[in-house]
Amino acid sequence: MTKMRFLLLRLILARPMIRWIGVSSWRGRTLSKAGKEIMIKSVLQAIPSYVMSMFILPPSLIDDIEKMINAFWWRGGNNNNNNNKGIHWLAWERLACPKAHGCLGFRNFEAFNKAMVAKQVWNIVQNPNSLVEKLIKARYFPHSSLFEAPLGYNPSFAWRSMWQARQILSLGCRWRIGSGDNIRVMHDPWLRGSANRWVPSPQPAGVYQLSVRDLLHENYKAWNIAKVRNLFSKDVAEKILETPLVSSVHEDKVVWEEERNGCYLVKSGYKLVMRYIIGSDKYHVVDNWNGIWKAQASHKARHLLWRLCRGCLPTRSRLLERRVECTLNCPVCDEEIEDELHIFFRCSIARDSWSAAGLSSVIMLRTNKLMLCIVFSLCAAMKVVIMLVEWLCYSGAFGTIVMISFGMIMSRCRVKLEDMFFMLGMIGTQYTSYRGIM
Repeated sequence: MTKMRFLLLRLILARPMIRWIGVSSWRGRTLSKAGKEIMIKSVLQAIPSYVMSMFILPPSLIDDIEKMINAFWWRGGNNNNNNNKGIHWLAWERLACPKAHGCLGFRNFEAFNKAMVAKQVWNIVQNPNSLVEKLIKARYFPHSSLFEAPLGYNPSFAWRSMWQARQILSLGCRWRIGSGDNIRVMHDPWLRGSANRWVPSPQPAGVYQLSVRDLLHENYKAWNIAKVRNLFSKDVAEKILETPLVSSVHEDKVVWEEERNGCYLVKSGYKLVMRYIIGSDKYHVVDNWNGIWKAQASHKARHLLWRLCRGCLPTRSRLLERRVECTLNCPVCDEEIEDELHIFFRCSIARDSWSAAGLSSVIMLRTNKLMLCIVFSLCAAMKVVIMLVEWLCYSGAFGTIVMISFGMIMSRCRVKLEDMFFMLGMIGTQYTSYRGIM
């Protein structure tokens, strides 16, 4: 009991420890968004990992950690003012999703915590003869399996955490049929397929006491087709008969369906939690976001393009949406409303910059489109041109002389497209310097 109180005390002390050790030492450093992303993913997200691998943290503690990281990400560039929290342009839930879906790939701590503790549950399921499994089974589920065990009276913090995390294994595990003696037809997941691995209820009363072994032939390992069709409805019987039986497998074993080798990984468990428990799909933005993150540009420039597409730049129009009192016209040219399209393409300084780079004719063709379409078209065009250049470089000797002039043209196009990203970064840097926002 004393050790448990000590662990709980450490969890309570983790809040000020993470706050002062993890965040306060960075306040004096000027980091770009790209630098902040690396710092968050490599340092802040790793601090509570050890405790999260053993216990389910309280929701209030997880909320505090996510709030601290979110505040650090959106904090402005004035490091002398510690109260400068900045405007949170996107909620944390919209940042803690994969980059391929329009987010930043930050870690959802609730999902990661459950996926980490589920690894402990998996070790217990895979090692039924271990001392830890015997102790936990004797204490909490002596007459049932781990998946059917109740929480019990006055449970320990460790068992409470595993009891919550077993939901992940229930969603992603199934029994691999060996002899079939240990697999219950109605109470265990053993059907092949991701939709439903359980035999649906209701079924005839006699089915609830059967094991999978009762549905096989006695002399050889194959489905007893007549018995299966007699006991179950047509749809359920077909699903059972479609489940393959491997003659080389002799023992019943729980396998993780999300991996080919059947072993549980925290990575696949995290994805499953995000998909089914957290419901992160509602925060996804479908588009070619990989085109931005794989663009041939600096990481800082790619972050600028992402913020541009997600509406996270503090333009006058965006500030007015957040009820910040300001004039709508551009403070540089004072001709139009200051939005993303105006700053990067329509403003007089932007037009002069594009003209100086010799790209005004290319950009003018795209100014009637949405900003999202412009950025994605630039990224897609650059990818196609690079592929063409690589094909020309690695083509055979036949036709090489004919393709020399073509390769020079493509090379020039590639340089121009790289200049496009460079110009976007330069205009963005001038803009943020003018506005005093990093």
